[in-house]
Amino acid sequence: MPFQLTYFKTIDLSGTSFAEKIKNTLSLLVDPVEIDEIPEKPVIVRYVRSNAFRVMSAVVLQEMLDYKQSRLSYISLHSNDKSKIALALKKSEAFTTLEHHYKSFLESLIAAQYSYGEILTLCKSFEEKWDFYYSIDPQLKDKELLQHTRLAISPKNRPAFDHFATCFTPALMSTDFIALSSFVEGLASQQQSTYEKYKGDEKSFAGLQNDEVYCPSTRLVIDARESLTTQNNARNFIDIYMVLAMMAKVEAPEINVFLESKPADYMQKCEQKLYCYLHNSWLLGFTKTETQLLSDMGGAKIKKALPRDHSHLWQLECTPKQNTLKILIDYSKLDSAFPRVSLFFTAHRGRHHHEAVKKAVEGLVQGEKMKTVLNTLETEAREHPQFNEEGSLMCRLRFIDMHVGPRPAIETVSAKTPPEEVVISPK
Repeated sequence: MPFQLTYFKTIDLSGTSFAEKIKNTLSLLVDPVEIDEIPEKPVIVRYVRSNAFRVMSAVVLQEMLDYKQSRLSYISLHSNDKSKIALALKKSEAFTTLEHHYKSFLESLIAAQYSYGEILTLCKSFEEKWDFYYSIDPQLKDKELLQHTRLAISPKNRPAFDHFATCFTPALMSTDFIALSSFVEGLASQQQSTYEKYKGDEKSFAGLQNDEVYCPSTRLVIDARESLTTQNNARNFIDIYMVLAMMAKVEAPEINVFLESKPADYMQKCEQKLYCYLHNSWLLGFTKTETQLLSDMGGAKIKKALPRDHSHLWQLECTPKQNTLKILIDYSKLDSAFPRVSLFFTAHRGRHHHEAVKKAVEGLVQGEKMKTVLNTLETEAREHPQFNEEGSLMCRLRFIDMHVGPRPAIETVSAKTPPEEVVISPK
């Protein structure tokens, strides 16, 4: 989707050192893992011992943190697991019906604090008794024989044997049967193998605190938890960057891909953020590093070229038309009992478009379409012999466009007074 600037459309950063800085900064906005992509859910990385700037995907960073913590947690849990099978028992999902019965039985032994050796010994003992019973009664119907088998077990272990006996039916004894002791040994082998693998990974986490990971790009230590709180800052920074990139005419596949999924009013909202940053930077909460980077990309220079802030005239509780009226009325102080006096004392008496603005205000009040009225106003303004592209009226019109969307371009402009393009160059 082709985007166009509204408020900042007259500012050209192309061909300046700012454009070069904007282009070079793009690599810091591309996620180092999801290569060639500006993340949809970005964070600004917070390094533990560095103020360096870079953006990452919040999803990727969370996955990195989860990866590390899951492995360290597994290592710790395995070391404290007397049974040596509890983790494998929880992790496995593709159990057969018989194995699900085994799982329930083994979980009762784990809850009773049985060690791996005790579990394996008990299982083999029960299997021996059960094999004798099953060899005599394959249909598992002889309750008296089962009771006789049960009495051969110590009283302490009889409740566990009762649970063990519920695992079996004739069908389960004949289809894909696996002995419980073999099942236990398989779980222990699986858990030990996973432990050894994760133990090898532990070396790559050396020197890191619980919420820290290594940056895949710089190998600096990242405070992942703090970084994950910066999503608003990261979105704001990227949005402002997109406006600067358009001013500098910077084109790149990463930018094109990122903008493809954006709604039609995306660039308007980005311009509003840049406008807010230039007039009230504290509202966006950028750090010194982020502020300096924006300044290096032309932010400070653009700010010097801006007229006064009109944000106070655009209120969220009002309609776009009401806000537009306020901005135009303020231009000529039409809300004052003595407009001429107000213009004199505010040093605005020299403005050239009071009659055209007054006519536009009347048109809006009478219900004419807003974009038609504003187009007519701009056309008349451009025909004035002292028209100034960066004058108060044009800045106000661009401010309105920034909030309500761009209007169709004015095709006919007086040849006598072509619009001036403001080119900002570095000192």
